[in-house]
Amino acid sequence: MKSKLFILIALVTVTNLIGQTLQEAGISETARNFIRNSGFEEQIINDERLQYCLNGIIYSDPAPTGAISITTVNQLLNNITAGTISSPKTYFVDGTFVLNATQTINIPSHVIVYVRGSIFKTGDHDIILPGATDLGPENSDEHIFLISNSRNVKLIGIDNPIIESNPEGDEYNRATGFYLQGSNNIEIRGFHIKNVWEGVNCRWEVDRALIRNNYIQNTNKRAVWLLGANECIAVHNFIDNAGWDGFDWDAFAGSRSPDNSGTLDTSASAIGAPVATPTGNLGNTGFENFVIGSGRFMGFVEEGARDTFIVNNIGFMANYLPANPIRLGFQLGWADNASSEGFMNDTGLRTEDNVFVSNVIYRPEAYNIEDRAGRVRGGGEYFAKDGTNADPNFDRKGLTYFFANEGYGTLKDGSPIGQTTNPDFFRDAIWNDNVPTNFESFDNRYADFNPQTRVQALKDKFRIGTTTTLTPEGPVPVIEDNCNQPPTGLKLLSVTANTITFSFDNEATNTRTFELRSYPPGTSDPFNVNTNSNGWAGASAGATTITMGGRTEGQAYDFSIRALCSGQTPGTSSPSEVVTLTFSQTLSTEDFKTEASNIIIYPNPTADIINIESKSDLNTLEIYDIIGKKVSSYGNKKAINISSLNPGIYFLKLSLANSQSVITKRIIKK
Repeated sequence: MKSKLFILIALVTVTNLIGQTLQEAGISETARNFIRNSGFEEQIINDERLQYCLNGIIYSDPAPTGAISITTVNQLLNNITAGTISSPKTYFVDGTFVLNATQTINIPSHVIVYVRGSIFKTGDHDIILPGATDLGPENSDEHIFLISNSRNVKLIGIDNPIIESNPEGDEYNRATGFYLQGSNNIEIRGFHIKNVWEGVNCRWEVDRALIRNNYIQNTNKRAVWLLGANECIAVHNFIDNAGWDGFDWDAFAGSRSPDNSGTLDTSASAIGAPVATPTGNLGNTGFENFVIGSGRFMGFVEEGARDTFIVNNIGFMANYLPANPIRLGFQLGWADNASSEGFMNDTGLRTEDNVFVSNVIYRPEAYNIEDRAGRVRGGGEYFAKDGTNADPNFDRKGLTYFFANEGYGTLKDGSPIGQTTNPDFFRDAIWNDNVPTNFESFDNRYADFNPQTRVQALKDKFRIGTTTTLTPEGPVPVIEDNCNQPPTGLKLLSVTANTITFSFDNEATNTRTFELRSYPPGTSDPFNVNTNSNGWAGASAGATTITMGGRTEGQAYDFSIRALCSGQTPGTSSPSEVVTLTFSQTLSTEDFKTEASNIIIYPNPTADIINIESKSDLNTLEIYDIIGKKVSSYGNKKAINISSLNPGIYFLKLSLANSQSVITKRIIKK
């Protein structure tokens, strides 16, 4: 059994101690040899960032007492059932498990699952060679663990259990280790994830995932991927030979959701989740990870990623041979890759306000050898990619901040590692050799932000000291269920002679039914749908569309939808966002979608200022409380101050100056 503590012993040289600790943490001999022969060995092994990363991996929780035992594949697939908020279930998966190609471990809500031993599955994902046009399913249909639409989950490894797919080589079929979607408040801690398609994949509507203390080895593509994920943290992961990237904070990662609304998941099951980033929301965080060898990037942001905090990470450039054929002719460090022109055309979202603090890149001389394609790879600089395209007013990137980042070794051309000297790859970026106590972004969103304080908060929260023993964290913290929360994403789907159909997102954790109401716009209490409604339609549990008839040509209506939990009566749950439309058979669903998606509000939640970005001119802004009382009104403003409001959920109603549409967004006052 691995020790739970890394203690400095004066009689042992640091070199030997770190070497033993790398081995104790299960780090591959190949990776250890790269470090040993790099010429930077002493500097790396004395780096506290590596020490704390290894401390996290070596630490192990004890086996739980009183947990439900899982010792067979059948139990693993069928016996892990959901707990409740008041009574989460604890399981202990112990042994060696081999899954067949059709088997996936589904993890429900409100559970703690301890794992010891190993779990193996051969997957179906094939290598995608350079130049291929068919990108396949992008990892969405082949996993070892699947966490889908779940809340409050901890997966905890005891003594670094192995989660493995095909070990035969880069070009063979593999499965993804952990796949998360539509889930909230998830922790994945203490695993050795190896020979997989991707290590941990957080894809679409994943909020507050904590990926911690894992050794991720030999991935075909990304070790950690965030796509449409918010307030997630990757901390103290040792990433060894990632086929593509150490970590990729990709499309919409940060404080914007995939529907472009600019809001985080504000359901009750998201509010106050305990793994939220310390000292406020700053999107997603990468803290004290060690990445050795990658096919593309050590770690980077792109495609609308926003408010990322990349701090204290170590990147070591290593040329693993034979090279993965998917890899390109470079290996890049910590970077902002901006939004592509196609992504901007589709979404209008820039990659912006991403912060890189106290990271380091090593490029040893041994890296400057030819790979099996006969190339000496480039890469190693810190860069922020060109933020413009043919239209100079159509920027693809906002500001990027680089504070106190370092580089050791030389680039392919013999120049030192550091800020790139290519002007096209350092646009709209700030480089500072020190970590400032505060700074202001172009829109003043960071006026009160102190990077030094934030770095210290991460250290205080996540570091395992060299002489400090952790105590087990106990049960999953209780957060509220979301049965009574309003549906989100209300969208116009179709219009006929006298009917209208909407689609909506149903993210409930409990069974519930739905009702759609229409009522005259501008009523004194527009959210009181019982008093003011002039139309009603219902939908059964599990529905994602709803249709209302009896509408009159040329008449304007407000529409909202509510969810009803079992046994409740109308009026007891909150309505969704309100949509104002003048009913017409020629009503364009695309026009409505465009208007709604072109309005972005941030930050949300907030304690004071809300910024509003709209491609259309605004006429009025009004704020209503949860019972429908108007509490504030504003003119045509792009920023409003709600500091005087009590904490809670409110509705911001925006009327457009050149349209009959009224868009309503939910906001949270902290």
